[in-house]
Amino acid sequence: MKNRFWVALIMIFITFTVSYAIDNGSQWIYTGFSPSSSGMAFTGVGGTGYAGDFFLNPANAAFDKRFRIFGQYGIATPNFLGNVGVSFPLEFGMLTAALQSIYFQPPSVNSVMAIHVGFAKMIIDDFAFGFNVHLLNQAGTNAGDLAIGLDVGMVFEIKDRLPEAAALGFHNSKVGFALIGLGKAAAVNPSTPMPGLGLRLGIHTDFLDAGWLKTALSFDTTFHLAPMNIFANLGLKFTIAEHFNIMGGLYFGNNGIGGTIYGNLFYTLGASFKFQFNETPVEFFYSYNPYQYSTNSGAPGAAAHFIGVEIAFGLPDTESPKNVIAFDKTNASLLYFSPNFDGAQDNIKLTMKIDDLSLIDDWKLRILDSNKQTVKTVKGVEARDVTLDLALFWQKLWEKKESVKVPEGYVWDGTTDNGSIVEEGTYLVLLESMDELKNKGVSTTNKMIVDLTPPPAVLGISDNLFSPNSDGNKDTLVITQELGANDFWKAELRNVNGLLVKEWNWGMNPPKEIVWDGKDAKNAASPDGSYDYIVFGKDLAGNKTIMAIKNINLSTANYSVFIALDKPGISPNNDGNSDSVKITPTFSETAGIKKITFTVTDDKGNTVRKMEFTAPPVNLTWDGKDDKGMNVPDGKYYFVLDAEYANGNNPKSEKHPVIVDTVPPTVAAQYDPPSPFSPDQDGDKDIIKIKLTVDDPQGVKKWKMVIYDPDNRPFKTFAGDGPPAPEFSWDGRSDNGELVESAQDYKVKITLEDNIGNKITDKELPPMSVDILVEMTPEGLKIRVSSIEFETGKAALTKNAKLILDRVAEILKKYSSYHIQIQGHTDNTGTYEINKPLSEARAEAVKKYLVTKGIAADRMTTVGFADTKPVADNGTPEGKRKNRRVEFILIKK
Repeated sequence: MKNRFWVALIMIFITFTVSYAIDNGSQWIYTGFSPSSSGMAFTGVGGTGYAGDFFLNPANAAFDKRFRIFGQYGIATPNFLGNVGVSFPLEFGMLTAALQSIYFQPPSVNSVMAIHVGFAKMIIDDFAFGFNVHLLNQAGTNAGDLAIGLDVGMVFEIKDRLPEAAALGFHNSKVGFALIGLGKAAAVNPSTPMPGLGLRLGIHTDFLDAGWLKTALSFDTTFHLAPMNIFANLGLKFTIAEHFNIMGGLYFGNNGIGGTIYGNLFYTLGASFKFQFNETPVEFFYSYNPYQYSTNSGAPGAAAHFIGVEIAFGLPDTESPKNVIAFDKTNASLLYFSPNFDGAQDNIKLTMKIDDLSLIDDWKLRILDSNKQTVKTVKGVEARDVTLDLALFWQKLWEKKESVKVPEGYVWDGTTDNGSIVEEGTYLVLLESMDELKNKGVSTTNKMIVDLTPPPAVLGISDNLFSPNSDGNKDTLVITQELGANDFWKAELRNVNGLLVKEWNWGMNPPKEIVWDGKDAKNAASPDGSYDYIVFGKDLAGNKTIMAIKNINLSTANYSVFIALDKPGISPNNDGNSDSVKITPTFSETAGIKKITFTVTDDKGNTVRKMEFTAPPVNLTWDGKDDKGMNVPDGKYYFVLDAEYANGNNPKSEKHPVIVDTVPPTVAAQYDPPSPFSPDQDGDKDIIKIKLTVDDPQGVKKWKMVIYDPDNRPFKTFAGDGPPAPEFSWDGRSDNGELVESAQDYKVKITLEDNIGNKITDKELPPMSVDILVEMTPEGLKIRVSSIEFETGKAALTKNAKLILDRVAEILKKYSSYHIQIQGHTDNTGTYEINKPLSEARAEAVKKYLVTKGIAADRMTTVGFADTKPVADNGTPEGKRKNRRVEFILIKK
């Protein structure tokens, strides 16, 4: 073992020290050189933020979106070298063009001229790609040769693991790779083909940020196959007060690229000064290379000195995006709403706007409770791995870079990420964003008040009967009221036919009592009859209160008769609910009554029912029947009570309308999207909008809509008093936060009751279909389907299962860069010894079927877990059904 170690060590030493007699000066072509890298031992494959690093890795140009010019001149008497280039942004990426020139006296490399044209682009947020087409001409003493070739490079950004505030640690790290010298090389000297064919690897990171002092580190290594060059570079840069840079580096390799010279490692030193002219940053570079290349006489030459410059036109965008969020396009910073599905302020419409000099890469809307805990998150970009297959890579390479779409607004319906309605209280909304240069912006905090409690109201009256005839006795009516503060209030007086007599609008300042003198809105005396006083309250959140004092009797005559009804209508269908109406008579004088007649007429004036009494009736009711005991048709009817006194007076009550209605409400439903919805937070069909059309002439008193799971158990309930909102949304979560299952239909039933008791119970609406869901889990992306059915005790797929797998195959094709583990699961029926091979066989059957649908077999593996990983209680039939499932785990390759 020890012998092997020493042999390996000797081989490495030979590799790094043996010279293959390459021409002097060619080292600059093999290492690459630029204004910024020459002082850092020519490192920069991992990207240092300079356009000149294009020579080291063509992908580096993708990280700066500004127009840049760079140039460099180096002299090692009597030899010289230089470069000049320009990099400018296009809609599709960054285009760079550059010239290189090297002259070393014979018998060295002599004269080399090269033209480079490259393109670079950020393909996704953390991955840059670039290529460089070069044309190189070498003119030797007696011969010349032409090279044409290609360099291809990539740079990957590594996500920071430390907080931004950490001064010491690895930040802004990048790893770079470059394939160089692909194509025909120039080979005037066969031992020195240029450029070299090989691979460059590099890493760059910032590891100290003390404010005034920053430190960056670069490490590269290069492997050339032709010629055999192997060298490693280490560069260090100290930035002082943002303007001064001190650089140094060393590298070790063979063929005069580093190595041991006079007992010392090869090193470089450098410095730069950066200043700003108007809005144009300019940076001048100087670097020193002590290595002395020999002259044509064989004597040591001078050390190399480099000067360079890089100019960026326009300042980099360091401004945070300006995020603006407003309520319903207003500038209010506080808004109330009541998510109770009554159609009044059930949601909040948030208007969003993000302005920035750069493109927006990502945004996120967060809603927080009063404890600053996030209850709802809406993401602009789904936080999951991007499936970057060859087709998508090619598409993104040439597509125009655009901002992430920021919608004009978002409607929050008061639900949490788990689908439940939030509790009453104060909530904050924040709009966060990040542009392509990683500048982050946050909106100012806006507050929302969730209020589900209607405004409180208490009404009182001293006497229901008054006589405004100026006799000093009961000339006015006094109504007392205690109405909630900070709510909006108004009141109305209406006669027995519902016509408006008088109204008051108080806003937030209602009086504690109302005194009515019997006058209407025009200050005219109101006729004798019955009146209703109705108070309407509405709070800032849209909650409403309606309270009334009914049957206020106004009488200026000596003899008056009034009647009061306990309900506005009846539904005489013998269901025990509003089958009859109770009539309460009131007489200004009961002495001397000879006869009382109660008459019911239809809307044409025809009498349908008549009852006579010799004394005031105690329990007067009408059950919707005529004098023959038959139910009257639905419609509008009128009650009149008249009294005949011994003195000849014959007062009559007003005609009181009553509705006979035995028809329950009608309802129809539409869903948007109408096709299966997929609430898996991928930004496509995550929300289903439920649009209800309800019709009932008497108005809806209350309603309840229930969505049932595949086991016919209540899954999600929507309910409310009054009519339902015309439209509301559902995110696929149950009342306890459980997500719907893939490839299942969910039944929907609704119950409605109108204001006179007609009810439609559990009317079935169209079912809601759920698509295949791709969920983010700690294991990775997962598709879980419980509806893939097999023949009992076998692994044979049913016809329905194949239809579901057809859709699964369509989904899996979108994730072509993922391996797929197909997991078979059973319930606990039977023994483990039976269930284990059965679950494996079923997983294998699914795999074989997916292969027929175009999913490559080598992407898929199968495993059976029997009943060892239940997701529900095996003690119930519903739990067993959920546990009999197939899961697809998507694992990034």
